[in-house]
Amino acid sequence: MLSKSDKNIKEVMAQLAVLGIEAAYIVPTITGLEKSILDAHEGLRNYFRRTNFHDYGIQQQGTEFKRLEKCFFITENEIIESKVSLYRPQTKTGDPRIWFYHLNNYASAHNLLVLFVYKSNLYIVNASNSQVWKTLNIYGSPLNEFLESMASRVSLIETELLNKLVGIYKLGFQPSTTNSDNGVGDTLENLLGIKRNSSRSPDYKGIELKAARLSSRTNSQLNRSNLFSKIPNWELSTLKNGSEILDKFGYYPNNTDHRKALHVTLNNKPNAQGLYLELNTDQYLIENLRKTTYSIEKIVLWKLDELETELEKKHNKTFWIKAEAKLINRHEHFLYKIVEATSNPMITNFGTLVSTGSITVDYTFSEKERSSGKIYARDHGYLWKIAPSDFALLFPPKRIFDLSNISVA
Repeated sequence: MLSKSDKNIKEVMAQLAVLGIEAAYIVPTITGLEKSILDAHEGLRNYFRRTNFHDYGIQQQGTEFKRLEKCFFITENEIIESKVSLYRPQTKTGDPRIWFYHLNNYASAHNLLVLFVYKSNLYIVNASNSQVWKTLNIYGSPLNEFLESMASRVSLIETELLNKLVGIYKLGFQPSTTNSDNGVGDTLENLLGIKRNSSRSPDYKGIELKAARLSSRTNSQLNRSNLFSKIPNWELSTLKNGSEILDKFGYYPNNTDHRKALHVTLNNKPNAQGLYLELNTDQYLIENLRKTTYSIEKIVLWKLDELETELEKKHNKTFWIKAEAKLINRHEHFLYKIVEATSNPMITNFGTLVSTGSITVDYTFSEKERSSGKIYARDHGYLWKIAPSDFALLFPPKRIFDLSNISVA
């Protein structure tokens, strides 16, 4: 299990994120090293499938269907060829297994192994070995040269959109279309001529747009970045809809309001309601649990691969647009100043970032009253967000455009 790692996985992810490199991770156990067999957990399997290295999902059980491939250990001074075994045993449900020949020469129990697929080959680095991992920043070392070779760099559509954003910047401060928090995004879409709709597709010809306010004091982003909205898997969840969540955990915002609300953020620590998120690596789930004095209660859950798919689909290309906000005649106005362009998020990092509290989900429920007087539950979405300080752990290095000082063709 990754949680048993003797190396801080978040630190490793951060170092690779600077280079825009995604990897998979595995932590061998004492038993695994003794028996020369390791579990190929779901995160690793997904990484292999997405990189076209190996698909356990279509592999048949039994030693006759075992697949042997070349792999390479990257050490302090050299890259050493070996073999990797990929198979599903005949017993039980054929849980996927993996083994790297001669692994015991390069790793001990609980070491953090970083796996890279590059040009159809598999490379392994022991991040727990400080003598090896520190060479990441040593020019000319095998690890440094390998990572540099993995690390490319605007399309016509990006140029078109940047030109429009420069034009919007030149208009100066523009009045918000709404008095709500989402005014910064809604106003931008209105200026770009994008009609409001419920589509889950990217906003502008394949480019997702995310607008945020800048702090007037620090000129940095104020709030978490909204990644996407994704409902739980109701079929597998204990509670079956948002109305049940609101009914069980909702509160009355003030003494005069007779309608419940539930506006809370869930991370890896229990909140006031005892609600929190946990990564279930065995079943590849994100679970919303509730901790009480005497027990842990299951509430709802998401399949992690479905969250990863949503992230990949939504943010293949994204413009994160930062705006200065100020009140003019007591009405909020925006000046869109900075564009941060990203592409190809590091999908494999998503689950780990949930487990460390870097990625959160917001519940936004409230009871509303129909004209008939009937009360119903209003669900504004299950909003998955990431803190600005951890943004680089999910997205490769961004290209930054200052709209006041760029020239685009």
